[in-house]
Amino acid sequence: MPADDHGWLPSQGGPRAPQAGGGRGAQAATIELHKRPRIRDQGDVGCCVSIAITGAFELLLARGGRVPELSPMFHYYRARSDPSSLVSLSLLDGLQVAIREGICSQRLHDQPITGVGARVPPSDAAIADAKALAGTRYNPATGGMRGSFEFFRLPDYDRRDAWRGALASGWPILLGFWQTPGYAAIHAGSPVHGAQINPRASIGHAVLVAGYRRGRGFRVVDAKGRGFAERGMWWLPDDLLETPLVQESWFLKPTSS
Repeated sequence: MPADDHGWLPSQGGPRAPQAGGGRGAQAATIELHKRPRIRDQGDVGCCVSIAITGAFELLLARGGRVPELSPMFHYYRARSDPSSLVSLSLLDGLQVAIREGICSQRLHDQPITGVGARVPPSDAAIADAKALAGTRYNPATGGMRGSFEFFRLPDYDRRDAWRGALASGWPILLGFWQTPGYAAIHAGSPVHGAQINPRASIGHAVLVAGYRRGRGFRVVDAKGRGFAERGMWWLPDDLLETPLVQESWFLKPTSS
């Protein structure tokens, strides 16, 4: 991501859940949504929000089995009000679009993660495939529309328990943050976010949280390719969750019946 660009912007508001679930499973030493989440590289395109959201949908659909391949460039195109402009997104805006319109198979919108690929409009077949995933339908109880998935903002306190509860329920987490010296220091030899916080409110980033291990923290799936950190993933220590590093976090889940 260019140093003078954003990929993530702070969300304003959003639905909050009183409890993130989890029960007894939230106390497990290890929680893993999938051993091999799909790793992508955003390159110089500020589409980390779309990559994180796409990855979250893939984990929900996999449920421990083979991870399907959805198209992050479909989501990034549909989420921008002006497709010709490669703007940043908030997680709230990105989630709302994904819930309403879905995300199609990579096969139907097989565009590279580049500036050119981000500007290619999806076909009618891709749009129809995405809507089938979203499963949007009329809800007679409310008189509105309801989809197959829903999302909630996690609380800004007791994050460790809330995050573990969501993961134990099988629900992926999306994290938005300003990049820090501790993040810049992550590398293959030390794939852990360092203790130096001091966020720079100029370079925004969004990532997917897909697991937890006692003694290491939360497993983060980034958007910098398999050559970054530990095959594209790094660890976020528990004690950093209550610091200014974490600007916002959300979980995605199937719609409650």
